[in-house]
Amino acid sequence: MRKPAHLAIAAILLNLGGLKAETPREFYQNKKTINLIVSTAPGTGYDIYARAIARTMTNHIPGSPNIVVQNMPGAGGLNATAHLFNVAAKDGTVMATVQSGIPTESVFRPDVARFRSTEFSWIGSANRETNIMIVWSQSPYTDVESLRRNEILLGAVGPGTTGLDMPLLANALFGFRFKIVSGYKGSPDVRLAMQRGEVHGFGGDTWSTVAVDMKDLLAEKKVLVALQYGYQRHPDLPNVPLLMDFAKNDEDRQALSLLMARQEFGRPFLGPPGIPPERLDALRRAFDKTMSDTQFKQDAEKLRLEVSPLTGEQVETLVKQLAATPQPVVDRVNKLLAGSAK
Repeated sequence: MRKPAHLAIAAILLNLGGLKAETPREFYQNKKTINLIVSTAPGTGYDIYARAIARTMTNHIPGSPNIVVQNMPGAGGLNATAHLFNVAAKDGTVMATVQSGIPTESVFRPDVARFRSTEFSWIGSANRETNIMIVWSQSPYTDVESLRRNEILLGAVGPGTTGLDMPLLANALFGFRFKIVSGYKGSPDVRLAMQRGEVHGFGGDTWSTVAVDMKDLLAEKKVLVALQYGYQRHPDLPNVPLLMDFAKNDEDRQALSLLMARQEFGRPFLGPPGIPPERLDALRRAFDKTMSDTQFKQDAEKLRLEVSPLTGEQVETLVKQLAATPQPVVDRVNKLLAGSAK
């Protein structure tokens, strides 16, 4: 005799209730692989950080899964980020590191971004960055006023990156005459173009990377740091002017601050939406432990990587604060960038 439907359902629910939930260790053990997507080309600062972190982080994830780095450059990081949001598995086997400007994209260009920054599973950030403008010694640059007097040709990766947006905003707000050539694959390509004489400089590099990769060129004064973007000067760059110093009113400072929020994200690591909470917590705690791990610190010192980490919870809070930016401020920055780009 068949059981009534309601009794059959009750029996199934009872059996399910007796099942033990799979722990993160049980999920990740047996050499399961985590794919770590890097939204830039090999050899970039993001790539170097990712590989250094992957080497140690695997030891702190329950079950010690393999972490395989996969580069997915394109569109200033938008391709990799959209893939993470819309395509990647949401079970904790995929995470990514993306450009610091990515969290602002769903604020500035929601129609282009194809993702919502507030819905990602934020894992942490390796450091707060200081973004800079570098120029070649044979460019028209001699001092900060020469940046205003002369047309300076800057290479850039694409929309949404500091190398494009900050010079454009400087043009719109303060009368600079930067001309941007975008479409380079990554930061190394822009630096190489600068050395070849294709452009005068790069408007959105990071000091932590330049200090290492271009150490000799800096010492020989072939590469010069012309501007830095931040609220205060980096200790290594006490005589390099801040773009913020040019702001004369609160409206201009608000506009700059919206873009400079990217520096707080530095080197963010994130997963797709919907990672089970216990696995996300395992990844976050593994990231935190990696940041204080002796082996990672030794690797970072050897590679001369700056490390000033944020937890996943801290990054998530920053992203939510950014998403709450008053719309008039966002509209003004978008209008300024669009007008300056013409």
